[in-house]
Amino acid sequence: MGYGNAMMRDHFIVSAINTINDGMVWLYPEFTSALILELPAKESDNEIELQKLTSRERDVALLLKDGDSYKIVAQKLDITPRTVKAHAGQIYTKLDLKDRLGLALLLR
Repeated sequence: MGYGNAMMRDHFIVSAINTINDGMVWLYPEFTSALILELPAKESDNEIELQKLTSRERDVALLLKDGDSYKIVAQKLDITPRTVKAHAGQIYTKLDLKDRLGLALLLR
């Protein structure tokens, strides 16, 4: 296993620990994405749900539903992981969800 793979694995371990400490369920992102891709999409329902969010929350939600970590979302949106976590909390509250898996299933 190369150095890059070890760092990626360490990142997922830290992410899993943080997620579990927050009382949520953590699944390997590629596994979650593969499961979600198997589900049929409902575009009109997705749009109705996304209208409940601010523009930035929508950006964060769409990246989180694809399995990106808080760190990756932060890099893509040029914000901090802590800000991503705050947006995620607001997203879950506004959409009445418990976690990222619920978000991914809702926005599939």
